[in-house]
Amino acid sequence: MQGFNMGRYRPPDADPRAQSFNSLTGTNPYGKRGRKLDAGILVVRFELPFNIWCGHCQTHIGQGVRFNAEKTKVGNYYSTPIFRFRCKTTCCQHHFEIETDPKHARYVVVSGAKAQAQPGDEGSSGGGGEDGLLVLDDGTGDRGAGSSLSSKQKTAEEADPFAKLEQETTERRLVAARAARLEALEEKSRRAWADPYERNRRLRDGFR
Repeated sequence: MQGFNMGRYRPPDADPRAQSFNSLTGTNPYGKRGRKLDAGILVVRFELPFNIWCGHCQTHIGQGVRFNAEKTKVGNYYSTPIFRFRCKTTCCQHHFEIETDPKHARYVVVSGAKAQAQPGDEGSSGGGGEDGLLVLDDGTGDRGAGSSLSSKQKTAEEADPFAKLEQETTERRLVAARAARLEALEEKSRRAWADPYERNRRLRDGFR
């Protein structure tokens, strides 16, 4: 069995209080992953947060696929750092880059690939494009046909007071239904956890 600290030789005149082992040997704590630290690049294991299409060969790459990525800090959003991950596909050895977007709490494809649109992408994550690709907001406020449709509906409601009244009635019904549902869930939770000891015992019995 290999002993502790074997392979970490220190000469007798070395003072660990004045010089660390990494500085003594000219290495870094990240090993091979930190070979480009001088350029601000750290190699990390990066997992795709969504489906993408390769920008070179148009191969579909699924969410959850992992790559050895070069992680670089490219800026800040207030005090939150913005990181860029540069990956290489296995299909055609093409590089693509993904950045963090702290402002909208998401990831953004910068170059080399296109994000595939998913159901529910219309919000802060952008809308769907013509080819099922994720179209990001360019800051102009124009979000495509969806925004024009909503503006037309809003104009119609303002012009027709009956439509506006019907919309308000529908919204009040939805609020009342959601409040009743929330009260029912709270009551169910109170009944289920009225005796925490008994509830905990039943949960543990299921794992024994």
